[in-house]
Amino acid sequence: MQRGTGRARRIGLKLDRAIQRWISGLGIAIAFGACVIVGTWAIGRTVSDRFLWSQYLAWIPTVLALPLAFVVLVLSSAVALMDEGADRLTPYALDRRRRVRRIAMGLRGIGWLGVACMAWTLLARDLNLGARRSREAAPVGRLDGFTLVYWNLANWPSERATDLVRVQRPTLAVLANVGHDLDRETLREKVDEGADLLEAGPFTLVATAPIASWGITSLGFKGTRLNSEGESEAERIDPGRAMWIALDVGMTESAASRPFVVWILDLPSDVMLSRRRIAESTRRQLVAWQGTVFRRVPDEGVEKGPGRYRADTTLAMVGFPEPDVIVGDFNIPRGCWSLGVVTSGPGWTTRGAFEQAGLGYAATWPLKMPLWHIDQAFLAPWLHATGYRVVNPRTGLHWMQVVEFGAAE
Repeated sequence: MQRGTGRARRIGLKLDRAIQRWISGLGIAIAFGACVIVGTWAIGRTVSDRFLWSQYLAWIPTVLALPLAFVVLVLSSAVALMDEGADRLTPYALDRRRRVRRIAMGLRGIGWLGVACMAWTLLARDLNLGARRSREAAPVGRLDGFTLVYWNLANWPSERATDLVRVQRPTLAVLANVGHDLDRETLREKVDEGADLLEAGPFTLVATAPIASWGITSLGFKGTRLNSEGESEAERIDPGRAMWIALDVGMTESAASRPFVVWILDLPSDVMLSRRRIAESTRRQLVAWQGTVFRRVPDEGVEKGPGRYRADTTLAMVGFPEPDVIVGDFNIPRGCWSLGVVTSGPGWTTRGAFEQAGLGYAATWPLKMPLWHIDQAFLAPWLHATGYRVVNPRTGLHWMQVVEFGAAE
């Protein structure tokens, strides 16, 4: 009887030790998993999209990585609390468990430090809580304020598009890939009966200030993108396009001795293309551009209203004119290194509008659960954003962005 009882006790001890080893190993594995999440996120933030492999890490949203790492670390801590039974372990097993606990504790410490860095990044950069904002700005030429609306409809039909744009009271509305269902003339009349309407490539523009001249080019990338509503092919070429317009806003010598220039970009969405290569190639092409310049020919006897444009063959032009504003669908998330390449050039630079005036969570894609802020706007140093917001249109694939700005005081 005693022999059977002793055997059962030994079996129970062995089983307890096996369970303790399994729990200890599980604790290390979970803590290591949290470190992998934190490390992957940190590499993406540090290296950014300088390389093809690193761009995918740079695209990891902090708003997803942070709660995932937090939950994994809490689970690891809970497993550590289950690691009991020290009085039933042999001295060797007890020493081994202490070593395992120290390793798990170290991994959890690294994980919690990473979570703290994630939280700071989310609050200070992604939510922009620490930015200094100002609602005061000087006029831009004869305009007391400038409201810019950009929306990529991605060829989705929308009956609400006209009203969604109108209520923002835009100085300039830029709609990309609007498809064939939008009544452009109705859009122009609802924004301002005397507004300029311009259609070029994938862009539809309505401006309350006269569009004096413009140019457009294809960027020539061989990317593909998934089918959108109304397209017959599952995939189609997405070369990327860039456009500039010069607005007559009556700027004086104190502000600038040239028209107000806006660049509009629609960069390729193919995730297999290197964003660094796209940014560097786009910058080279725009600096060396020698395309056709179209200049406005107002209707005779009409001071303001839809103008006609004709190609200007009398004046050669090299490169896009220096921008005051750059706006568009960059297909590059906010904060990535390659954005700095495409939004600066020889002798000029720009600053993010969200960084100046944005507050809270702002992402524009995908529509139903936006995780990436890829539709963005950048302003020249002499301009200052006084307001920035993204608007859910409840249709299409992208959120709309609205930027309010004026001249820096």
